[in-house]
Amino acid sequence: MKTKLRFLTPTHCIIAAFLSLVFAPAANAAWWREYQKMAMYISAETVEAIESPQERAAAQLFQKEFWLDGQFITPSRLDRINAENFDCIWIHIDSNGLGSSAANYKGYNSPEFISAIRKFHQDGGNLYLSKFAVQLLFSDGISRLDDKFRPNIFSDGEGKSEGNIWCINAEIGARALSPGWDTPTQYHDRRNHIIYSGLTTMKSTEWTIDKDPIYDRYVYDVFPMQGASDKSSTQRYDHNCMWRLSGKTTEGLKVGMYIGDNDKFNIDGIAYPQEKAAIKFTQTFNVDQEVEIITKDDLVRIDPNNFDCLWIHIDRPGLSQGWTNLPEAFRNEEFITKLRSYVKEGGNLYLTKYATQLTVPVERIPEKYAPNIFDTGSGNTGDTPWYIQAQINYLWKDSNPDIFHDRTHHDIYIGMTMQEYQPNNDFRYNAFPAIKGEVENHNCLWDLNRFYTGGNKVEQFREENLVRILGTWGHVVDDAVAGIIEFRPTPQIQGRIIANGLAAYQFSESNPYSDNIGTLTKNCIKYLSKSSDYDFTSPGEDNVARFEGDTNSKILGTWGQDWDHQAAGIVEFEPLAEHLLSYRPKVLLDNEINKTKAHPGTVIANGIGCMQLHANGTRNDYLDNTEKLTRNIIDYLSPWYGEMTGIEDVADADNVKVTSHPGGLAYANVPAGSEICVYTSDGRLADTFTAEGHGTRAIAFRGIAVVTVNGTPFKVIIP
Repeated sequence: MKTKLRFLTPTHCIIAAFLSLVFAPAANAAWWREYQKMAMYISAETVEAIESPQERAAAQLFQKEFWLDGQFITPSRLDRINAENFDCIWIHIDSNGLGSSAANYKGYNSPEFISAIRKFHQDGGNLYLSKFAVQLLFSDGISRLDDKFRPNIFSDGEGKSEGNIWCINAEIGARALSPGWDTPTQYHDRRNHIIYSGLTTMKSTEWTIDKDPIYDRYVYDVFPMQGASDKSSTQRYDHNCMWRLSGKTTEGLKVGMYIGDNDKFNIDGIAYPQEKAAIKFTQTFNVDQEVEIITKDDLVRIDPNNFDCLWIHIDRPGLSQGWTNLPEAFRNEEFITKLRSYVKEGGNLYLTKYATQLTVPVERIPEKYAPNIFDTGSGNTGDTPWYIQAQINYLWKDSNPDIFHDRTHHDIYIGMTMQEYQPNNDFRYNAFPAIKGEVENHNCLWDLNRFYTGGNKVEQFREENLVRILGTWGHVVDDAVAGIIEFRPTPQIQGRIIANGLAAYQFSESNPYSDNIGTLTKNCIKYLSKSSDYDFTSPGEDNVARFEGDTNSKILGTWGQDWDHQAAGIVEFEPLAEHLLSYRPKVLLDNEINKTKAHPGTVIANGIGCMQLHANGTRNDYLDNTEKLTRNIIDYLSPWYGEMTGIEDVADADNVKVTSHPGGLAYANVPAGSEICVYTSDGRLADTFTAEGHGTRAIAFRGIAVVTVNGTPFKVIIP
């Protein structure tokens, strides 16, 4: 009897047990078989030969859970990859230092494999893509998603040791239900999805070693996946391949300002007027956007979980050019290491004045592209305002509009006052007045003429460094100078940076344009805290809804600590229109189990770091949750089939009679409400109906048939 009872409902367990007695070989040669068609593609010819310990552990789990029906597909048998053989194929790519390019994934990057797996998906095959296999969603894989939606959270390092319990949160946007928010439409509860069946939970206040009061505002359920129950430190990989969505509202942003070695409790005692004025400005933020001041004694606080955005403002006389000449508190190894880790793991930075030079040690830009306009002059006193120009390449606005970039509508400029500016007799345009009166000439920005000798320098710098130039000196109309730059996230540096080295960006109580400086500052911090890497087109109250609309998906899970629509770690991509017409023979078991199965053409992508299948020689008290989730996902993507075997020896029952007549069958003495099923000789279900007493039924096919009446089989030949 080939039946996997652990996947059956209680009703089907009873039926299976009954059939195993009725159709035992000694009594009757007609057997009923239930099975699934699932496979796992591995990068070697045997499980033992898989090089990556993470991938080998996944294959061993597949062997343990699906030994009866599951099959391995190896590189030498790519011909097995088709939707007739399998409904679901699992692909797990996970190795240290692998990189984010699917083209480099040995064993998963051959043209033959890509072609086969793409055809499988196009024909309606379901896919479970875990860890770095998520990268197969795009043009160099199955082409399920536009490349603009490539994951922007990626890490493949050796791992780290810590005591926090890593969890999955299926209450997406949990913060929406916390006191004072009252935005229930931004809450997406996915806990009841079948993939979480049987997993144990804990409260969101229990996963962390250090209590964070903010999580007490709304306590939600999480699924623990990695760590020790007593929160002792354990080693784990931090391999993520997922989506950072952000999309938070402007309230409750967690903002930090690092002030080096200054006394945060004695702001008035700070020796540098510009830095003191900037710090005092943070006190004007709304209560829900309170800025936490950080000194060199608080470096442990520099963590993406603590701050959405970190502001560093260095503006003092007597400095020399180069980040290694910054004050010691801004260049020592401990600080640079923390800052580099912060931005690599997704923390956002606002770097102003001489702090723009920190883009080099955090490894966001090469040393050769460090800020190369450096001024420490005292400036001047006069009635001529200094402006910020946000119309990049204005000189070519009309003659070459493709390289003209009007950034005046960027989020960082919202609410700022513009006025007409005439730098010379040839140009007249709107710009943002920034300061007038006592102006210090403190620039720390980029002269693009020193980097490039020909072509459009703005475009070259933008393409080579993945940046947006948002502002320049007020009088600049060509491609010479970049003063405000947005550094977009990369696979290696997940955080976003805005660097503003313009001298016109100056805090002064006597400045008549101080409102513009303040608005620009708040806008930059809000933008960095809320920003998304994706330009969504679908409507929605949050980026979860927009992402789901643009990608025809449903976000099922995120990091345990994410209660703010920040990220998507487990995503179900629903079938496209072409999948609805794709191949899949009729499922023979029309029962409650198959009603909960995924439709043909479904893809589940799971790139969340806490899904670690390889123990790495360390303790994990929640491995059972990890294995259950894996089994549930594969089972969800794999429908059940049933067929009759041994039909040549089927015999009639004493009372109920089933015979054939031309074009159909006849039945007699059938009890009221009986279920009659008709199967072809190869086990496919051809018809099912309810009947009683005597009657006939037209059948479309001809030849040998097995008819069951309430499970009792009869063999007939339909002429």
